[in-house]
Amino acid sequence: MFASLSDNPEFYRDKMKMFVALAPVVSIKHMNSVFLKDIMDNESSQQYLTLMGPEMFYKATADNFVSGLFAGSALGNATSGQITAKLSDSKPELINQVAQLNYFKFYPAGCSVRSLDHFMQLYHTGEFKKYDHGSAEKNQ
Repeated sequence: MFASLSDNPEFYRDKMKMFVALAPVVSIKHMNSVFLKDIMDNESSQQYLTLMGPEMFYKATADNFVSGLFAGSALGNATSGQITAKLSDSKPELINQVAQLNYFKFYPAGCSVRSLDHFMQLYHTGEFKKYDHGSAEKNQ
């Protein structure tokens, strides 16, 4: 919706009175995730992600083994800091521990390869812009 509104505001001017959206503002200039940095800087990892298909990280469910294993368990308490350090933040001690265990109930949240590819584009260019589909030759 954001991209469509910015590309063609005249089309929507008479159709919408007001557009209110809550969306995250993305900046990965100071990314601390070791896992994501490895993917972003490794061409082989990027090609492997593309081969995995459109939906790489599946959504957690109530009976998800991983979320059940970590949320509130002794193993979760012992290892959640190391997992958080790899996936999101190099200083997991700064994250609220109760909230962190609740995050694992919903992790992974689901992410498409295209979303990861878009983050890679943001990381490499340093610019916040729409997804670049590449050249016509590349997409045939």
